[in-house]
This record gives sequence, C-alpha cells and structure tokens, in this order.
Amino acid sequence: LPGARVASLVGRCACGGCAWQASCGEEFQLQHCYCQLCRKMSGSAFQTWIPVRSSSFGWLPSSRIRLVRTTKQGQRHVCAECGGVLTIVYDEQPDAVWVAAGMVEDETWPADLGASLRCTVHICCSFGPGWYSLPEDGMPRLPLAA
Repeated sequence: LPGARVASLVGRCACGGCAWQASCGEEFQLQHCYCQLCRKMSGSAFQTWIPVRSSSFGWLPSSRIRLVRTTKQGQRHVCAECGGVLTIVYDEQPDAVWVAAGMVEDETWPADLGASLRCTVHICCSFGPGWYSLPEDGMPRLPLAA
C-alpha cells in the first residue's frame, strides 16, 4: 500500500529470555496457518505468522535462542528455556523471517492495526482440524501455504 505506515514490533517468548524487534511496511500482513505442525507446536487450532524482511528483523541480546530444523523446507527459532516458538525461516525465502504473532508485545501492535495491514489470510485450510470451523470473516482461504 503506497504510504503505508511502518509498524515497529517487539516480540518475546513466555519466559522473556528471547526477544526480537522488527519493522513492517507495506508488506505487513497476518497469516493464520492450519497445518498440523503449526497446530501441534502452538497447541491451538492455528498459528498466526507475520512475514517480515530479514533486513528489518533483529534479535535482542540473548543466549537462549536455538535454531531447530522442523521440516525439510525450514527451521524455527525456539527458546531453549521455555520452548516458545518465535519464528520460521524457510530455506527458499532467505530474505524473510516469519515471526509468531502471539509473541508480539501487546503495546507494540499499531493502534490502527486494520489500517496498517495489507491483508489477513487463512492458509493451509485443507489441513485444519475437524473440530474447528473457520470463522465467516470474509478473509481469503487458501487450501495450501501462500
């Protein structure tokens, strides 16, 4: 979106031992993923991700971050202390880091989040759990990853 505001986000794991900072501009979006791995690692019906440019992402000082290969396609940064999943880094997307939206500190979300987002989309919907019905929210629904 031309003239989109820049959102500066800070995220932390549950124990506070790992933290990151990122800026999002016109690419700012949310993706709700329903794949089995995201569901199992989040303990929820879906995991919400925010893709950011690697150049606008940085770790705040910490020694508890571990990079773990979780699929053939990518790795996740996790906290070695509490096990919180902080990011996904895909091998074929070296210029992007996908941060876990649940790790974003509440006070760093833009006050006008709706106006700041390019889009929100449901992905991997074909893998969603049978016990959960996607909301009728008008957002795009993709059967696989975007």
